[in-house]
Amino acid sequence: MENLKHGSRKPYVKVNGLVNVYGMKFHNIEGGFGEGKKAMLAKEIANIHVRELKVINQSINMNRNRFLNGIDIVDLKGSGFEVNLIDHGIYTQNAINRSDNIYLLSERGYSKLLKILEDDFAWEQYDKLVDGYFNMREQVNSGQAKPLTTEEMLELQFKYAKEVKAEVIELKEDLNSFKEDLPLIGDEPDELVAIVKSKGTQVLGGKDSLAYKDKSLSRKIYSNIWKYVKEQFNVKKYKAIKRKYLEKAKEIVQAYEPPFYLKEEIIRINNQINFEEVI
Repeated sequence: MENLKHGSRKPYVKVNGLVNVYGMKFHNIEGGFGEGKKAMLAKEIANIHVRELKVINQSINMNRNRFLNGIDIVDLKGSGFEVNLIDHGIYTQNAINRSDNIYLLSERGYSKLLKILEDDFAWEQYDKLVDGYFNMREQVNSGQAKPLTTEEMLELQFKYAKEVKAEVIELKEDLNSFKEDLPLIGDEPDELVAIVKSKGTQVLGGKDSLAYKDKSLSRKIYSNIWKYVKEQFNVKKYKAIKRKYLEKAKEIVQAYEPPFYLKEEIIRINNQINFEEVI
C-alpha cells in the first residue's frame, strides 16, 4: 500500500466518529493500512500526549526514513480526504491549507513515534490505547464488522480501573512518606515545647521549688534538655526534627535525666532555707 502523496492508489479510510478510551477522546479511524485496521491522526496523538502538533510532525519528519509508507504512516495532505476531516470537525480549511503534512499512523507507526518521544507518560498512554483501541480488532463475520462484546469492553475497563486504583494508592503512599519526612510543622513544634517545659519543671522540683525560681539554673536545665534532644536526632534546631519522629522525641524528653553536676546544683538550691517562708 502506498503513501497517498507518493502513490496513485488511494487506500480506504473511514472516520467512524468519536471514541472515549479511558478518558481519552479521539476519532475512530479505520483503513489506510488495510480494511478494518485502526489508525490515528498525528493531530490527535499530539492532544493525547499533551504535545504541540508541530513537535510531533517534526519528530516524524526528522526520522521519516524509519516510517514505511502505507505500513507505518500515510500522509493525507493532498489526498482529497481532507473534506472528511473538515466534515468531522477535526481540521478547518485554514488549518489544512497551513499544514505541510496531515499524518495518519498505524499501531506500528504509533509505536515507532513513541520510541522517538521516549518518555514514561507516552508509554503509559500507548498501553491504554493498545488495550482499548488498537486491540479492538474488527472480526469479519459474513462480511460484517464485529466490535468487542460488552463483556470484553467491561473487562478492559475493569483492568484499567484496577491500574488507576493501584496508581492512586501508590501516590498516596508516596505523599504520606513525603509528608512524614518534612520537619515539624503547624502545632507540632509547640507540642514538643510543652513537653520540654513540663519535664524541666518536674526535674527542678516543681513550680514552687527554689530551683525552679532560680532563673540561672532553670535556663541551664531547659538548655540541657534541648541539647540532649537535638543530639539524638543530629539536628541544630529542634524544628528540624522530622515529623515522623515527633512521638519518639516526646519519649526522649520524658526519659531525660539531668547530668550529675546539674542534679547536685538542684539539690543544693532546693535544700536552702527560704527565709521569706521562715519570716
